[in-house]
Amino acid sequence: MVARLSATEKLQQAEGRLQMVENRVGLLEHRVEEVETSLASEVQRAVSVDSELKEILIELKNKNPITEFVKENWKVLAIWIAITSGGDVRLLIEALGITRLVPGAGG
Repeated sequence: MVARLSATEKLQQAEGRLQMVENRVGLLEHRVEEVETSLASEVQRAVSVDSELKEILIELKNKNPITEFVKENWKVLAIWIAITSGGDVRLLIEALGITRLVPGAGG
């Protein structure tokens, strides 16, 4: 024979289930908060790392010895290329407005 539950018993069972669901929802909400906090921290860290990398790249670009050498000696390099390729060096020197080829040497 199947025992029938009274309305009060059914209500108590429903309340018990509801309490279990509320507990689970509370745990899930807590976990979501932890994930959101962790995610915000990771996003901030990623932004910080990105900024640091950009600064390092700019610093490396500015301190590249090859770039510095080319910046300082581009006219001499252009003349050397003209000489090795058989170009008109005199025309290039006039176009560049070079009056002396050795820095510090007299005119």
